[in-house]
Amino acid sequence: MVAVSASGRVDRSEPDPGPWNNRAVTQTSYRPGETALVIAVPEVEPAVGAWRRRFDSAAAAGVPAHVTVLYPFLDIGRVDTAALAALFGGHRAFDVRFEQSARFPEVLYLAPTPERPFRELTEAVAARWPRHTAGSSPTSSRT
Repeated sequence: MVAVSASGRVDRSEPDPGPWNNRAVTQTSYRPGETALVIAVPEVEPAVGAWRRRFDSAAAAGVPAHVTVLYPFLDIGRVDTAALAALFGGHRAFDVRFEQSARFPEVLYLAPTPERPFRELTEAVAARWPRHTAGSSPTSSRT
């Protein structure tokens, strides 16, 4: 996982398995070394944590409540944290609210408002790494 803080700090550490680290993950489609660009949103964890632990294999893998900027991204060995920090650091911090839920065919998520800053981040990543953007779209944000 590659997490980006609001200040543009990039963390490419392995996810913390959290309190559910002994839980069996019955359905996981992640492969070793795969990365995602996400913006962690710990403030919503109290509202969604129990649901995520029950239904979201990403939560069981230690991924925090987040908005997805791009998934999948580069293999972990190809991630350039300095380039990511520069790219994300070039965007202003913004406030976001999660007041409504939305749905993809197999995913229920909290829709970010405004959505546009997340789209701009995804577009910036797609412009910088154009061959690594097929797996996600800016509308695939989920928390």
